[in-house]
Amino acid sequence: MRGPKFEAMSGLWMAAFLGAVLVAAPGVGAAKAQQSTGQTIPRTQPTGIPPIDGERPDNLNDPMAAQQRASRARAFAEDRQKHIVDETAKLLQLATELKMDMEKNNKSEPPVDMSRKAEDIEKLAHDVKQRMRS
Repeated sequence: MRGPKFEAMSGLWMAAFLGAVLVAAPGVGAAKAQQSTGQTIPRTQPTGIPPIDGERPDNLNDPMAAQQRASRARAFAEDRQKHIVDETAKLLQLATELKMDMEKNNKSEPPVDMSRKAEDIEKLAHDVKQRMRS
């Protein structure tokens, strides 16, 4: 005597087994066909799933997509250049102000605001250097 719980479990196991067979069957059939004919079957990307790099394979040879990528690259380069020029101008202004402040102050120990200005110059110079590298 088997109870309804056993019948339900055996039904679930049977469904799981049939599901696994149905999923594996196309792959096995393709592998056997490849072995018997000696031909390779091209693997395709499933539809609706974008590739890892974000580019769609159909866009790689599209001239409009290439033009858009080039346009984005130009815009990025122009923005980068503008940012470098702006930061460099600010760097020059801060350095000139610091020089004038140092000339006015003849004390042996500079005030705290000059020290902060020197730190700001250092950070800005580092940022400009990093941006120029990338």
